[in-house]
Amino acid sequence: MWTLISDKQKGLINAVEELLPNAEHRFCLRHMYNNFKQKFRGIQLKDLLWRAASATRIVDFNYEMEKLKACDKNAYDWVKERHERHWAKSHFSTWCKCDMLLNNYCEAFNKVILRARDKPIITMLEMIRVILMKRLHTQRDKMDKFNGEVCPTIQKILENNKKNAHDFTLGWNGHDKFEVNGWTGDKWTVDLSSYSCSCRRWDLTGIPCVHATACIFYRREKVEDYMHHWYKKEIFMRAYEHLLNPIKSQKE
Repeated sequence: MWTLISDKQKGLINAVEELLPNAEHRFCLRHMYNNFKQKFRGIQLKDLLWRAASATRIVDFNYEMEKLKACDKNAYDWVKERHERHWAKSHFSTWCKCDMLLNNYCEAFNKVILRARDKPIITMLEMIRVILMKRLHTQRDKMDKFNGEVCPTIQKILENNKKNAHDFTLGWNGHDKFEVNGWTGDKWTVDLSSYSCSCRRWDLTGIPCVHATACIFYRREKVEDYMHHWYKKEIFMRAYEHLLNPIKSQKE
């Protein structure tokens, strides 16, 4: 299973549908907004579009879309022409454990290989090979020095959730399900056995949300034990365990 994020080129859409029918194909929200703002300008419209895309629950998505409709019906119609499953978190599937809206990784990779792109094909590939050879070992070395069980960036998210987990009151059914109440009157349901929260953040990312963290604390268990395995240090090291070997000069 794959998650692909593109700039909605027609050729790519058709190719993905034909060659990777089970992949989740998303459209980069930045590219979508750049097209949107050519017809519909203004900070308010921009904020409404991004809030709708970032909403993890359908009820919140619909609320933001209704605000967009009230603000500018034509802008609303333009957005509705794009299927929500391609650009809105509330409509993303939960199997891929990825809630990204932007293809920043592609942009970053493109920037790294920029000086190689105008070279002849063999030279370009050689430059990319050297870049990857260095990156593989630097990433391995960096992670090898880290003592945690979970990757550092994800650990920061967990620590932030741990800090805020005490802001909620809980109702427990005595098994795996909880009712989580916020101080603003909001309410969520958490099922620890299915790794799910009604806010959908845990479902989308595989990272226990703040509501799930509160429930895990209640049972005096480790939050890290409820992480999806993709975020473990062990899996990261396996992803970077492959080696690219140096190559001799053409003269040799």
